[in-house]
Amino acid sequence: MPRRIIKLISILLFLSGACILAYPWARDSYISSQNNRLIEEFDNMRLAGEESAQTDDDGVKNASEGGETLPSDFLQGGFSELYTDMAAYNREIFENGQTGLHDAWDYEQETFSLEDYGLENGIAGYLESDAMGICLPLYIGASSEHLAEGAAVLGQTSMPIGGENTNCVIAGHRGWQGAPMFRDIEELKEGDIIWITNPWERLAYRVVRITVITPDDIDAVKIVEGQDMLTLFTCHPYTDNYQRYVVYCTRTHDAVYGETTYEEPPEADSGLNSLLDEKQREHPEFVSSSDRISREKILSVAGLGGAAILVVILVIYILLSVKKKKGRRSKRRRVS
Repeated sequence: MPRRIIKLISILLFLSGACILAYPWARDSYISSQNNRLIEEFDNMRLAGEESAQTDDDGVKNASEGGETLPSDFLQGGFSELYTDMAAYNREIFENGQTGLHDAWDYEQETFSLEDYGLENGIAGYLESDAMGICLPLYIGASSEHLAEGAAVLGQTSMPIGGENTNCVIAGHRGWQGAPMFRDIEELKEGDIIWITNPWERLAYRVVRITVITPDDIDAVKIVEGQDMLTLFTCHPYTDNYQRYVVYCTRTHDAVYGETTYEEPPEADSGLNSLLDEKQREHPEFVSSSDRISREKILSVAGLGGAAILVVILVIYILLSVKKKKGRRSKRRRVS
């Protein structure tokens, strides 16, 4: 009996070790499958809306002058109301100078309950970056729950519909329980294209400026008058989190979805870059996290390999034990 208990404990220890080593990969796979399901549901909803849209010239203009015309039939029902409310919200926060943006609690505000507007899975769209290798569901309000599941629009910043005088600030974890999220944000460079897909259209944004700020430098992420912007926001340095890594992007209408991953930055980007530099209150020293992330990736692969080795050893051990037990039984039969 003691020998059987020892064997059982040994097997459980081997399995526990394998589970611990494989957990980051398992967690990443689980989150990826959940995100893919949500995004697939969202795309099916979009396609259904596009098929019901009319091809005539009767459309609804984007919230700001110069915006694209969207089919009126596609903006019907709850989605029409959501678009109107988001556009009104964007105008309101610009006109009041985003006065409510002053601490982390405001970031977490869920300005819109999307389920009330007919978006049953609770996402406003999704964010894609080839350079970062991500496609993440996009939530409204950077609550702990939302950030654990994807990317989230900070409260008191613009909703992700584009338009003049907007800056949609999207936060993401710098890695979360094995899922990369915004971990590889340092792979972005000026000129890279980031896509936002909302219920009505796809918006392309070109990276203009990359910097680090102090956590309380709120002015650095506010709307820039006359601009249509997207800003990615995450903790930095990786795992230390005493700064914020910020990637500013400006709207481009020349990118082709599925084809354009980079645009040569035009001269106009230099002016916006300088303006953003002036808005930043402090300019803390940047410390790259690339070496630390690379080491973690190597250790993660090694951990998965270690888990596989433990499982193989365990299987071999069990097979040998079974074979040995059968041999003993056969020997006893021959003796008897």
